[in-house]
Amino acid sequence: MKQKYTHLYSRIKLAILTCILLLVSCEDEPVPVTINSAIWGYATDKWNHGINVEVIAIGPYGKENTITEDVDGYFMISNLGNGTYELEYAKEEYGTCKQFGIQLFGSDTVWTGRVELYERFDSLNMPVLYEIIDQRQLTGFSNTSIAITTNLIWNWEMPPTRVFIGKNDQVNSKNYLFSLNGFGLKRNGFERQLIVVNDFYSLPVKSGQTFYLAAYVCNYSDPGYLNPYTGVKTYPTVNKESKSEVLTFIIP
Repeated sequence: MKQKYTHLYSRIKLAILTCILLLVSCEDEPVPVTINSAIWGYATDKWNHGINVEVIAIGPYGKENTITEDVDGYFMISNLGNGTYELEYAKEEYGTCKQFGIQLFGSDTVWTGRVELYERFDSLNMPVLYEIIDQRQLTGFSNTSIAITTNLIWNWEMPPTRVFIGKNDQVNSKNYLFSLNGFGLKRNGFERQLIVVNDFYSLPVKSGQTFYLAAYVCNYSDPGYLNPYTGVKTYPTVNKESKSEVLTFIIP
């Protein structure tokens, strides 16, 4: 009698474990309600020329990818399940770009528009940056910019640059408050090159505040994209290996 109840208990226990495993399996591998949706769009360079780009659709059921083969850069990813997707656009020697929040409800084809990819400049290096100068001390500079002295002599030596500005010395391309393009100019009468950060004084800054600045090689044309999950704007062509020393600047 005791053995009979023991076998019954074992069977009940096995049935419960099987149900739990099935439930976990269903949660890990969701099943789409529909699988007849599609996403299409096109990718170009900054000149609006179609380029061969790998496009990856990342959704609740895994990943699907294709290559833009049309001369105009068009693509289509079909047989997608319902849900929310993000797209990743990648090409060798170009910055990887993303789109977020693409919703498929079933039996629909979603147009994502045009995405621009920009060339990277990984072979270029940041020059040495020495100090930030209040541009109002300099003749002929915009009153909305600051200037930074470097170790360069000639204008054409300055690589394309983007600067990231924050309130602590840990500022970098992912941890920052503001980001602005930097432009190299030759200062008349001096040998040292200046990198000018345009529109600096258009930022919400106050006299006496301390700011920290780090610069990276980055394509001038790169507008970046906003990641809605992190709230941070990412610049795909930033060369993370090219970071300058962090400079400190007190607003005059």
